[in-house]
Amino acid sequence: NNWGEDRVMYYSEEGNLRSMRASWTSAAEDDTFGRVSEGRSWFRTDDLLELSSMVRAVWERLEEGVK
Repeated sequence: NNWGEDRVMYYSEEGNLRSMRASWTSAAEDDTFGRVSEGRSWFRTDDLLELSSMVRAVWERLEEGVK
């Protein structure tokens, strides 16, 4: 777990330690949404919920500035 999420660590060809989201690899645990969507969605449910929260926060700040 790194950066608040499961990540896969590996060494690049140059010998540098790198990481990527485990969800981008076959090492990730299969989630319910992934099974139901059968790979047809580009986004994970958690990512869409986080995006929704960020958009809501921006709108709230914009509304405060307009009032």
